[in-house]
Parts: sequence; structure tokens; C-alpha cells
Amino acid sequence: HSLHVPVQQNANHSPQFKQSTRTITKSRRYQPPPPQLLRMRRSAANERERRRMNTLNVAYDKLRTVLPEMDSGRRLSKYETLQMAQQYIACLMEILGENAGNQTPEK
Repeated sequence: HSLHVPVQQNANHSPQFKQSTRTITKSRRYQPPPPQLLRMRRSAANERERRRMNTLNVAYDKLRTVLPEMDSGRRLSKYETLQMAQQYIACLMEILGENAGNQTPEK
């Protein structure tokens, strides 16, 4: 019995044997990052989220400035701002549609 199995033969018909070249490596266990690194990452993520929310709030404030003012005198919530913007856009589209029908073609 042979331990090696012929895989193929080359041009001079001498058998080439498949050799096991498996190397044994020590597997490295997962090392969680040190607490200081985790705190730094969390702090950076929190800062990015604060910037994102600030940018979003600035955009809502800009949107509120172009909407008609309400009689209540209080600032609209984000949801109310979006609802009002939808209604305002619908009204403007309706006005534009009515005006487009009233215009006479120029000669």
C-alpha cells in the first residue's frame, strides 16, 4: 500500500504525487477592543448623530420660514411642519392650475 496517490504524470511519465502541505497555524481568538477605544468610538458616533440632527433641525427651521404663519403663535412640530408643507404645496399647485386655465394664448 502506498501513502501517496498519483495525481498526474508529466511529460516523461514519472508520477507526481500530491503532497499535503497543510501548515498548522494558531488561531487567534477575538480580542474585544479596549474600553478606552470603545468610549472614543461611541463619542465619535454620538458627535456625528448630533451634527446630523442639528442639520435636520436647521432644514425644518428653513422650511418653517417659507410656510404661512399660523395664528397660534407657537412653533410647529416637525410633523406639523411636514403636514403644513404638503397642504401649502397642494394649494400652490391648485392656484397654478387655475391660473393656467384662465390665460389666453398670445397672438
